Amino acid sequence: MPVMKGMRDIIKPVMWIVVIAFVGTIVLVWGGDITKSKYKKGIIGSANGQEISAADFANLYDNQLKQLGNQSEELDEQTTKQVLDNTWDNLVDEILVQQQTRKLGITVSDKELFEYMKMYPPAEFQQSPDFQIDGKFDYQKYMQALVNPQFPWWRWEGYIRANLITLKLQEMIVDLVRVADPEVKQEYVNDNEKVKVNYLFISNSEFLGKVPPITEQEIQEYYKENQGEFKVESRTSLNFVVIPKVPTQDDIQKTKSDLLRIKMEAEQGEDFATLAQYYSDDKVTAEKGGDLGWFTRGKLIESFEQAAFSLKVGEISQPIRTEYGWHLIKLLEKRGVGKNEELHASHILLKITPTEQTIDSLRVMAEDLVKQATKVGLKEAARQNNLNFSSTDFFFRDSIIPEMGYNLGANLFAFENKVGKTSDPIETKNGFYVVEVKDRKPAGIYPLDEVKQKIKDRIVLNKAGDLALGEAQKTYQEAEKTKNLETATSKVNQKIQRLDYFSRSSELAQVDDNPRFVGTAFSLNEKNKISPPLRTENGIYLIEFVSHIPISEQEFTQAKDSLYQQLVIQKKTQAYQDWFEQIKKKAKVEDYRNKFYKTE
Repeated sequence: MPVMKGMRDIIKPVMWIVVIAFVGTIVLVWGGDITKSKYKKGIIGSANGQEISAADFANLYDNQLKQLGNQSEELDEQTTKQVLDNTWDNLVDEILVQQQTRKLGITVSDKELFEYMKMYPPAEFQQSPDFQIDGKFDYQKYMQALVNPQFPWWRWEGYIRANLITLKLQEMIVDLVRVADPEVKQEYVNDNEKVKVNYLFISNSEFLGKVPPITEQEIQEYYKENQGEFKVESRTSLNFVVIPKVPTQDDIQKTKSDLLRIKMEAEQGEDFATLAQYYSDDKVTAEKGGDLGWFTRGKLIESFEQAAFSLKVGEISQPIRTEYGWHLIKLLEKRGVGKNEELHASHILLKITPTEQTIDSLRVMAEDLVKQATKVGLKEAARQNNLNFSSTDFFFRDSIIPEMGYNLGANLFAFENKVGKTSDPIETKNGFYVVEVKDRKPAGIYPLDEVKQKIKDRIVLNKAGDLALGEAQKTYQEAEKTKNLETATSKVNQKIQRLDYFSRSSELAQVDDNPRFVGTAFSLNEKNKISPPLRTENGIYLIEFVSHIPISEQEFTQAKDSLYQQLVIQKKTQAYQDWFEQIKKKAKVEDYRNKFYKTE
């Protein structure tokens, strides 16, 4: 299949399946060859023997964090862990793709590259003023640059060539995908054949109060016969002490002093809006020069408002402290009087955070605590230092830690060390943790006492379901006699529900999108009008056929070609995903991130 023809079909749905977005970054960082990185200060892992430089990975990871940091006020530890994992997964995926393209000898000629760039001008160029006229992309200007040997295309060539190589790999994998006519017909039927039904739902919950007490023997028998339901991975618990990163009085005064220096700059002629853009920690208003817009009394924090409403137009306040930090306020405009008085003001916010000196002293305190703990135990060391000593419940690897929250460093330590082992200080955004492995439970089967209530609830629900089924069978027998579900339900004071026309692919929130409900509904007809009781997890359905809309063969003929193309794209996308999943399963990936990222 020619590369350009194939791209038209699968470029949008398939191009981003792997990590094409990372290709450009990787090419810029490694020059297309990870193993030749000049920043090789350690190895953070490998994929099929191809080493991954810790420095290069850190570069990608930090870039992702910076992008997220620009979009949100703060990044918690769970978010940073997710970014860490996503960066790693994307990088490994890209390496595996590159290995496959080399293995299969896939290359892109200069001619193919040129033809692709002619057909698909990169978005960066379409958005560049250099290639626009009156704000719109001008293809002729782009083509003039494309054939100009003086234009620095080499800056983008590696990125675009890498995309093309991956696209050719994708095409090679999906080239044999075919869609048969029956598949097209069935897809059309799924979307367009429709049925209307009535139904009765008898909930298991209606019978919970009628279930007799569950015996100990029943619980034990269920536990014995359903061991597969109670498999559990290894779990660990921790003792811990946290030394929080809390600003000292010196930190509070230093922040105030910093704000006074900014005030001095403003009074000496520096533009307040420019200072806000440069210094303010309020990300929402900083980019607007600290502009708060118009506001009346009662809209902002009281101490902030009192200072603002006491200012004259053009005046800058003294530092004002609120729960958010220290503020400078500049009054820009004023209008109205009394209760209708409104202000238009800007502000500069400096958050009060611990200085490096404070953090260093807290780190030393945590290190001293570790030394004491190795001699007398963490609990006694905490007591001697008037620090709170706490313990967690059992938790799983990579999970949130009870009483502690998401702490990657503590979680890693818990599962890589023996019971009784005390950690070095684990620094997080909010403090220094010293943890001690308290206890560990190996993988296996949950003990009966831990799942007894769950088993009891399950048995009760099953028995309630049996009672609901019995009730449904009585109603079904009555409906079979009358050939009318509504008549049958009226005799037992039950109410039927009505579903308007729906297809096999419709979303049916009323019945929890239950595929068995849909399948049963489409199996009914005028002759076979009412279904036998359909048992589901939450209760029993009785379904009554009302009417049916078959597909239009004429409309199918008109839609057939378009639907065929959609299915081809879907199958190619799925085929590539399936192929790549197999590549990942067979790959030998070494991951040493825990040696480099233990604290965040």
